[in-house]
Amino acid sequence: MRTREDLQKKLVEIIGNNNVYFQPPSNVQMKYPAIRYQLDSIELRRADNLNYSKFRSYAITHIYKSLSNELTDKMINSFQSIRFVSRIYVDGLYNDRYELIW
Repeated sequence: MRTREDLQKKLVEIIGNNNVYFQPPSNVQMKYPAIRYQLDSIELRRADNLNYSKFRSYAITHIYKSLSNELTDKMINSFQSIRFVSRIYVDGLYNDRYELIW
């Protein structure tokens, strides 16, 4: 079973630095480019009143300053169950949002 720590390692590998934050509190000063992620939902599959599988869904946001980056393709190619959701530009930073079933 894959853990959140496994996901953390994979995201660090993809972005190429340690600026990967899991549900950071508001007082944490993030360094950019960065990835922020959080648990979004847990889907349980049941049979005979028992849980037989569990899927965690994570909301992942890649935050960066320059529009010229190659991480979008890298993210999509690194995971089987990922979906690009949106890109917004706020306070001089681009925010690419993904949904990942892990």
